[in-house]
Amino acid sequence: MRAIKDIRINKFELKLADTDDPVAEKTSWDPLKSGGSNFKTQDMVETQGRIVIKHSVTAIILYSMFLLPGLGIFFIVSPTLFLEGESGGGIAMAILGALFIGVSLLMLSSKKHMTFDKTLGTYFCGKNYDGSQRGDASRQGRLSDIYALQIISESIRSNNRSYRSYELNLVFRNGERANVMDHGSELEIEASAKQLAAYLDRPLWKAT
Repeated sequence: MRAIKDIRINKFELKLADTDDPVAEKTSWDPLKSGGSNFKTQDMVETQGRIVIKHSVTAIILYSMFLLPGLGIFFIVSPTLFLEGESGGGIAMAILGALFIGVSLLMLSSKKHMTFDKTLGTYFCGKNYDGSQRGDASRQGRLSDIYALQIISESIRSNNRSYRSYELNLVFRNGERANVMDHGSELEIEASAKQLAAYLDRPLWKAT
């Protein structure tokens, strides 16, 4: 596994200690994604020479908790609407069920699988790399375009409590970034970052 290089950041005047890398100097060290969860929402697995990032089992269970009640409400209430005629309460329950289903599906699809494939020399979200759509580096691109990996933490306040969320980002030679993972487990995201850095043979930076 590739070692993490800690980079100390002076927030008042952007100065990076412990590195003289010109790409690190022009890269933003603010969070790329605002917000984040307080638990591990994503897993990284290596299979058939690829690294794939997908929802964790915990995330799937939590997101599905909205789906099952929604399906139950919708399919129990909907037949009643057709058999017994419309009623305000029945329509409201059907809408509530559909809302639960929609929220669950939205969360399950909010972060599509990201795949890194050294055989093809590409990374991509979804099922395949589409060579005709190379404009959005946050969704797909060439592995050769990746210059480094970056870990950033963010303090989040929610419901009168606070926690830290951690990002793993790709860094490109022009200083632009693309998010790979974003969740609440520092140890897990560092392990994933080391695994991906070793796979890509790229440096790994962590803001401290």
